[in-house]
This record gives sequence, C-alpha cells and structure tokens, in this order.
Amino acid sequence: MNKYCRLIAGVSTFLACATLAHSEGLLGKRYLEVGVATDSDFDDFGFGLAYNMPIKADMLDLAIELGRDEEGIVETAVIDVTFYAPVSQGSLTKVYIAPVLGYFQAETGYWWSPNVSDLVYGVSVGTEYELAENSNLTTSISYLDSEDFGDFGVSFDVGYNHWFTDSFNGEIALGYNTESEDASFSLSARWAF
Repeated sequence: MNKYCRLIAGVSTFLACATLAHSEGLLGKRYLEVGVATDSDFDDFGFGLAYNMPIKADMLDLAIELGRDEEGIVETAVIDVTFYAPVSQGSLTKVYIAPVLGYFQAETGYWWSPNVSDLVYGVSVGTEYELAENSNLTTSISYLDSEDFGDFGVSFDVGYNHWFTDSFNGEIALGYNTESEDASFSLSARWAF
C-alpha cells in the first residue's frame, strides 16, 4: 500500500472507530475506551483512547478521541457531538448523527516533503439495534474531509458490542473506506463509571 493510501486508511480508520463508539447502552453514559484497529492486510495498526460524557440525558453526548498508528506516523485528535433518538417510542432501534471536528498530523517519510497536518471535519449517521439485553448492533456511514489534504472518503461500518458486566463493554467492528479502497477491523474495550 502506498504512503498516500496508508495515510487515508490510517486517519479514516481512527475516525471511523470513534464514530462507532456510540452504541445502545453507551449513549448517555460516561465511559473510557481503548481500542486497536488494523487494515485488511494487517500491516497497518492503530491505537486509540476515547472519553465519552453525557451532556443532555437521552439526547446528546460529547466525545474526545486520540489516535496513533504503530509507528507514530499518523496522530489524530477528534471531538464529536452525538445527537440520538429512538426511531419510535419503545423502539429497539435508535438513530444518531455525529458531527466530527478534529486534527491530524502525519509524517510523509520523505526528506524533501514536510510532514502534513490538517483540520479534519465530517459527519457520521447511523443506527443501533438492541439484539438482546446486553448486546447491540451498530451501523454507520461517515464522510470525512480536510482543509488542505483533501477528501478522506466515505466509510461504511458495522459493529457488535456486548456488556460483560455493568461497567465493562467490548466491541468488534468492520469497516470499508471508499478513498483507500481498504477494509478495517477494530476491537474496543470500554469502562463505564
């Protein structure tokens, strides 16, 4: 994979994982999340840390995420606000929209080309469906762009999360990015408090 595609895949994987963090049972809760993500070739790994806090019960959350790839080539910092609501009263399905604003910096790896850094912005829309009392399925479509670097493409993601205890949650997620034309895979663990 060339450096341009690796950069696109790295940034979009970090940000897509961040948007998947808003699952049923997590909305409206304060939690800390750690995660790892990789591309379909398993040659590009990233790590992330997120903090989510409710702003308005049953309606609005604020999240702050930090990400870094294994070699420190791509680093991200993101803030997103998630607005959510059930499809109908008593529905097991919720819909959400999350505007995203962030910053990334990346090393180009070439002595003649400076490192790149840029403002990143976009939006994610999705649904979550309660499969069982402690298990949920999430889907999302995210679009990300930047001021100078350009379009990060559209990402399609699906995730499954499960509460193992009242305060411990785990998630597995798969995604695909249209710009890098690469799939991603992530695992996350969350502690609610």
